Amino acid sequence: MTIDSTSSTSPDADLPSGAFGEAVRAAASGSPTVSALETEQAWHRLRERIDREMPVVVGSISSATSTSRRRTEWWRFAAAALLAFGAAGAWRRLAPTRDAVSAPLGQRVAVTLPDGSSITLAAGSSASWIRGFRGAQREVTLDGEAYFEVVHDGMKPFLVRSRDGIAQDVGTRFIVRAWPELPQVEVLVQEGVVAFTDSTSARTTAVERRVQLHAGQRGQLDRDGLVTVMTADSAAFSWLTGTLAFADMPAHEALAVIGRWYGVAITVHPALAQRRLTARFVSQPLPQLLDALALALGASVERRGTQITLTP
Repeated sequence: MTIDSTSSTSPDADLPSGAFGEAVRAAASGSPTVSALETEQAWHRLRERIDREMPVVVGSISSATSTSRRRTEWWRFAAAALLAFGAAGAWRRLAPTRDAVSAPLGQRVAVTLPDGSSITLAAGSSASWIRGFRGAQREVTLDGEAYFEVVHDGMKPFLVRSRDGIAQDVGTRFIVRAWPELPQVEVLVQEGVVAFTDSTSARTTAVERRVQLHAGQRGQLDRDGLVTVMTADSAAFSWLTGTLAFADMPAHEALAVIGRWYGVAITVHPALAQRRLTARFVSQPLPQLLDALALALGASVERRGTQITLTP
């Protein structure tokens, strides 16, 4: 008697059918749908099938060896598939669920966090956190700019991660700014104290570089992971009350803020980009604001729908 040990041309030809086959395919696809009871039943059916389809052959050592080898390969495949299936299911059970919020262009969005703290997102910003703040700390990941009003908890620190910076609350109200056009992440403290450091250095180095910022101070994180401390301008908090205020700000930074505020794309000529802008706008219609900008920067304004260009 001869046992054909040639591999099938179909990759699924030797896969078991039924619930175990579903478990194998689910493990491979990363979306398990079979219950533990169904998997156990599949194991019993697989064992019976192997015993039925792989009889021991008497009188042929080579055939018996081939049968034994194939049976072993079946079990190895089955065990590996079930392990993969179990790991995929465990990963889904253990991976924490994250909540997220974003502010569309032209809008501010305020949200209350699980601990009672609050975030106000500037237009075009987004933030996320682990649902329920499970774990040893309360951590928020930020893209853009947001104002934080934190309920202090000495046993469970509150951290904000933005680009390569980490701001840790020591009971306070503060802004974190991490816009693409900014060379550095910034933290501006309105009330209380914030510990500010970088997130890319080794832990000991980051702790050594940590700087405490107090009310009225602004910290800027440079490319070397060092924090420079300066005075915070109150204009930085004006957007919270619906006012755009700029105090000696580079034009390209101010125009990026205005673009997000009004939901338009503003392109500025390089010759104008570094000019300084000091201005205050309170609920002004966009055409009037653009006229004021043209006068302040000595620029010509061209508008096509939501595309605006400023040239000398």
